[in-house]
Amino acid sequence: MIFFRGIGSLVAMMVCVCALKGQTYIISFSGVNLEGLPAQLEKVVITNATQHWTDTRYFPDSTYVLINSTGVMDMNDINPFSVTSATPNPFQTTTCMRVQGATPGPVAVKITNQNGVVVASSILECGECGELPLRVTLASGGLYILTVSQSGRSASAKLLNIGHGERNIIERDDFLGVPSPSKTCGGVERASFYHPAKPTDQMIYVGYTIHEGEEIASASVKKGLHYSHDIVLTFPYTYNGLPCEGEPTVTDVDGNVYNTVRIGTQCWMKENLRTTHLANGDSILFQTTVHGYGRYRYAPDNDTANVPMFGYYYNWEAANALFYGCTPHQGACPTGWRMPTFDELNQLFSHVQSIYIYHCDGNSKRYAKALADRVGWNPRPYSCCPGNDPGTNNATGFSLRPAGYFSCAAHYWGFGGQAYLWSSTEVFSYGASVSAYCRIVDNIPEFPTYNADNYAYDKHSGMSVRCIKN
Repeated sequence: MIFFRGIGSLVAMMVCVCALKGQTYIISFSGVNLEGLPAQLEKVVITNATQHWTDTRYFPDSTYVLINSTGVMDMNDINPFSVTSATPNPFQTTTCMRVQGATPGPVAVKITNQNGVVVASSILECGECGELPLRVTLASGGLYILTVSQSGRSASAKLLNIGHGERNIIERDDFLGVPSPSKTCGGVERASFYHPAKPTDQMIYVGYTIHEGEEIASASVKKGLHYSHDIVLTFPYTYNGLPCEGEPTVTDVDGNVYNTVRIGTQCWMKENLRTTHLANGDSILFQTTVHGYGRYRYAPDNDTANVPMFGYYYNWEAANALFYGCTPHQGACPTGWRMPTFDELNQLFSHVQSIYIYHCDGNSKRYAKALADRVGWNPRPYSCCPGNDPGTNNATGFSLRPAGYFSCAAHYWGFGGQAYLWSSTEVFSYGASVSAYCRIVDNIPEFPTYNADNYAYDKHSGMSVRCIKN
């Protein structure tokens, strides 16, 4: 009987001690844009809607340690093993970040590219403070993943390099400041935050970042409080519409210069092709009514005055011609560029549809205006048509113009109301191919339900060409 009475006293004592210490909540934050690329957090505003208090966490500290103020703090706060967001990110060649929550000893650090290939790795020593400041230099532009590992624990961060360095380097940066630690280390006092809190509380998180010189807020995240969780804050911007890195313009064999535009991970010409020759110098015959298996070009709406603004139509044979056994489907595209496949055109359209700021009236099927240029479209009275309020078009920078097309029956259709883009993908039937896929943008509010068969046209037809970078 005495034995059980002693056990009961011990349990009561343990419950009392836990209550006195209070609960510790560890919340980590990261920022991304609408494409999922990293966005540097300048600050995060944290609101407890249940307990009615607000706090703010400032860059570069991305971890918030909240202690319920109804008890006595445990001074040995747990700092989770993590890596902070890179600063800056995107960056020109070199950026910095910190490993947090490490134990004294070696930490493995590696960087992989989008194909999963390790481009740099290093073993670095973490001191007694539990933080390892890192400096990373990358030789080539692109999206990378940095991963740190120690004692079976790992953490990672996305890196977007938009510059070019001499080589890939991972090194310790002892000059990188260690902000707001939660325990004393190297003479720097860590800070935790004391507020009334419990697991049933409703929390609201809003991040802020600097984009194009202005502070913008993320979408708010509402979530119940947990003892440890990661919050991803999404900012309403993309890098779409910028010139392609390293190639803001491209010149065809005739000397015509085209602007370029980045959409998602793709690099496109921002204008319809208007060359009169294949890339090897062979002429593309100009026609007005003739169609067939030759390599032909046509003026939009049968008027050569439209060519500077809308480019030429090309039949599929001209658009996709091989030359001297080099890259297939280069055809009339400049060297280093080629005809897009049907999948690549669909990737472009799907990417635009996936981003809500491109939706007209909040409808995910209404994204034509985001692709359409602000000029060339016939006026339409219906909301969300490219021809309605065209000044709001072209959020992506793709600048699509409605050149129409030349049919295999030798008729001109759709000028001012439809844009047709050839792909290099053929349609085979019974071992032969007489048609190929394209994508169409109409001067209507919504895109039709996707059906590949709706986009197959006779190869003798003449359509616009947008080249994609190899």
